Amino acid sequence: TELAVTPRCGIQYYQYPENVAHALTIDLATARNWDNTTETSIRKINNRMLEGYRKSRGWARDQRVYFVIEFSQDCQVMAGKDKFQPLENGQKITDKGCYIWVDFGEKTNKILAKVSISSANTEGALANLEKELSHWSFDKVKRDAKHAWKRELQKIKVEGNNEDQLKIFYTALYHAYTAPYTFSDVNGNYKGPDGEIHSVHKHTQYTVFSLWDTYRAAHPLFTITQKKRTADMINSMLKHYDAYGLLPVWELAGNETNCMIGNHSIPVIVEAWMKGIRNFDGEKAYEAMKKTVLNNRAGMQAFRNFHYIPYDLENESVSKTLEYAYADWCIARFAQSLGKQDIADQYYQKAQNYRNLYYPEHGFMWTKDAKGNWRDRFDATEWGGPFTEGSSWHWTWSVFHDPEGLSELMGGHEPMVARL
Repeated sequence: TELAVTPRCGIQYYQYPENVAHALTIDLATARNWDNTTETSIRKINNRMLEGYRKSRGWARDQRVYFVIEFSQDCQVMAGKDKFQPLENGQKITDKGCYIWVDFGEKTNKILAKVSISSANTEGALANLEKELSHWSFDKVKRDAKHAWKRELQKIKVEGNNEDQLKIFYTALYHAYTAPYTFSDVNGNYKGPDGEIHSVHKHTQYTVFSLWDTYRAAHPLFTITQKKRTADMINSMLKHYDAYGLLPVWELAGNETNCMIGNHSIPVIVEAWMKGIRNFDGEKAYEAMKKTVLNNRAGMQAFRNFHYIPYDLENESVSKTLEYAYADWCIARFAQSLGKQDIADQYYQKAQNYRNLYYPEHGFMWTKDAKGNWRDRFDATEWGGPFTEGSSWHWTWSVFHDPEGLSELMGGHEPMVARL
C-alpha cells in the first residue's frame, strides 16, 4: 500500500500478493477516540465510483464526513451492517453503521483509488476530486506533495553538521504545520458550529484550533513563516464567531468543544495584528474579543465579580485567573492600536488581576475563597485542583504580559532569577 495526498484528496495504490482476494473493506461503523457513529450511507454511482457519508457524535458533537471514492478498475460492491447485500449502480444503503466489501476480480492485482472528503456534502467532495485530482498519476501526486512540503520547510534554514539534529528539527517543524487543517472544500463550503453549511471565498476555512496547546509557540511560529495561513486562520475564527457568537476555545470539525481553559483566540489574533498581519476586519475582531470575555463560561463571571476566581466556586481557579488576565491585556493592546485608549486603559487595569492571587508569604500564585481567604494548606507542588495540568511552580510564571510586575511581587530581579 502506498498513499499520497493533495490538500483535500488522497490517492491510494494497492498491489496485491498472489492467492489473495483483490478487494478492500471500507469501515464506516467502527468508532474510536470517544466517537460514536450515528449514521452512515454508501451509494454506488457506477462501476468505479462510490459516494457516501459518516456522521458521528463524540468529542465533536456533530461530525460529518462526506466522501467520494473512484477506483481505477471496475468493481463489485457488497454493503450492509449485519448482513452484506449486493449494491448495484444507483443503489444506496443508509444505516447507523455500515461496512462495504469492494471486489476487483482477477483482471489485475494493481489498483488505484482516489478519495476526497468534505464536511458539507458529497458534491463538495466530488468537486475537490475534479479540481485537485483529475488524473491517475500516483507519482505526480507524490512528487507535488513532496515539493509542497519542501517549499514550507525550507522557509527556515538550519546550519550544522549533525544529521540527527537536522532531522529532529525538520520533523518537529513538519509536525507543527500539520494542524490546523484545511476544512472548506473547493466550493468554499464547510459545516459551521451552528450545524449549518457556510461558505468562504476569499480565504481557506481551517479547523482544529487546539488553542490552549498552540497559542504560546505554534501560532507565534506561524506569524513568522505562515503569514498567509495565519490571516486565513484568524478569518476562520471570525467566521466561527459569526455562527456561534463567540470566538473559538477548542474548535474541532466545526464544533466548539470548550475543552481546556482560557480565551486563546484573543492572543493569537492580537499577536498577528501587532506583527502587521492585518488581512481581517479589525473592528469585528475587537467586538468579538469583548463579547467573548463577557460570557459566563468557566468562571468568567466570578472573575469579573471578584477580580480573581475563588476556588470554592470554580475548579482550576488560579490557572483561569491568570489566563483571563492575559487575555484582558491582549484586548488592551488591540484597543490601543485601534485608537480606543479609554477602553485600553480599562483592560490594562483588568490585566492586573493576576496580582490578587500572588501569595506573598510563600512567593507563589495560590488560591483564595470567595471571602478572600487563602486556602489554608499551601503546597507549591500540588498538581491539579487550582491548576490546569500543572502546579504552582509552573503557573506562577504565567504572567506573560507583565514580567516586571511579577518581579516586583517577588521582591526584585535577583529573587526572581534565583527562583527561576
